Amino acid sequence: MVATPIGNAADITLRALDTLRRADAIACEDTRVTAKLMGIHGIHTPFVSYHEHNAAKMRPVLIGRMKAGESIALVTDAGTPLVSDPGYKLVRECVAEGVAVTTLPGASAPLVALVLSGLPTDRFLFARLPAQQEQRAARHRRGTEERSGHAGLLRGRRQRLPEVAGRPRRTSSARGRPRWRGN
Repeated sequence: MVATPIGNAADITLRALDTLRRADAIACEDTRVTAKLMGIHGIHTPFVSYHEHNAAKMRPVLIGRMKAGESIALVTDAGTPLVSDPGYKLVRECVAEGVAVTTLPGASAPLVALVLSGLPTDRFLFARLPAQQEQRAARHRRGTEERSGHAGLLRGRRQRLPEVAGRPRRTSSARGRPRWRGN
């Protein structure tokens, strides 16, 4: 797994660039997004599309290639793979099949949000909002109960957060930047 930049193409690590150049293939969510980043850095490694709509079909293909000795670099459109994408299922199956997996550190949107929030960073809960409203609300309620004393990070479209977290109120963070919190 290779973390990619969140917004600024220059935020990629030298080790990530080297790994992407040396890989036999890059498995990516959206080949168009990955092509832009690779083009900026002069990387010409072939792409394999791997996203939630083809993941079940592609996992055996990718694992077969890795068992045959190929190196597959898994990237996401922005940030660290496996955070809110189907990559965890690939890793789970690799582990079950005895295929070695490693990851390279890099950008992670939830951690960036937490650090910039001014909230305590020693304990936090991260949850992705499911598509259906009932599931979102139920998951949020469970998370609220479970995270007593924890900072909460909800990932989802900005328009959906208020309906799950309650009517937002504007507060100020320790850094003086506004943040939105549910009631």
